[in-house]
Amino acid sequence: MATDDERATALLNELKVSTDLDVKKRNLREVSELVLHKNPSLLPRYFEHILELQLEHSADIKKAVVLFLKEVCLMDSSYLHPTWETLGALLDDESALVVKDSIATAVALVRPSIHYISTASNPSGALGTWKEISAFLGEVVGLLDKHQNQGVLSTAFKGLETMAIAFAEAEPLRPDHPVLPNQPDLFRQQALRCMEALVERVAFLKSYVSAGVVLASLGVLAVHRSGIFTERIVGVLLQIKDQPPPVPPQQRPSVLSALKQSVKAILNGAVGLDLPRAATPPAWVGAGGGLGASAASAPVVLSLSQKIQQCG
Repeated sequence: MATDDERATALLNELKVSTDLDVKKRNLREVSELVLHKNPSLLPRYFEHILELQLEHSADIKKAVVLFLKEVCLMDSSYLHPTWETLGALLDDESALVVKDSIATAVALVRPSIHYISTASNPSGALGTWKEISAFLGEVVGLLDKHQNQGVLSTAFKGLETMAIAFAEAEPLRPDHPVLPNQPDLFRQQALRCMEALVERVAFLKSYVSAGVVLASLGVLAVHRSGIFTERIVGVLLQIKDQPPPVPPQQRPSVLSALKQSVKAILNGAVGLDLPRAATPPAWVGAGGGLGASAASAPVVLSLSQKIQQCG
């Protein structure tokens, strides 16, 4: 009877030479179960071999690899460094499903990664993980400018929101951190970077779907208890066009209502701020939907509290 080691080798060898996608998927599923659950002592030996399967042509196999990486890292944080590197590489994949899964997995791993970096139990691994996270976020920001798939864009926008919150809630790095010393604001800076990526896209949104997702994310960040996002996000109202993105007639009432509520959340997040210049909501925020009269048409610069009242 074959040992677990021999079985894993046989499964991977058959997977690599087979042209049958069902066989490939079955073998990858079986070898993952073997090294993750039945005999985890085999994981160090077979991790790189499974990682190489990201080069397979099939999107199903790449998605399975991403799922494998997520499970591995939730069990053992020492694999975070190569995992973030792989997730970043898969952002360029031609399959929208692979890209979305890569972003979703990154979101699931950001908090464990922050903990791993903070404790620095493995200093070189912590530094490598931090560098790959920074590179990954840069790739996501670049993706926003070039990707045409609405599902990918929506996943990226929500991913940036979630990662911004995770970094904002992280404890500052200790001054004597072994590989990132004297950088207490490092996580805070990354949180602001995620927010900026959302803010910078508002003026260029052409899809009402993207507009709804981005404004909803900014609304969440504006009222976050950390308070570090609010002042910058209120400025986003200055960038919103006088008219919202084109909306199909049958969807206009629900879509505009959602957009208005997001802008209102952003304004509510600014209560108590002493801003040098008030941000005037676009005319459509106060047009219908039970949100009151337009504030944008008034030539008078209103206080934020007055604008909130007019919008609500």
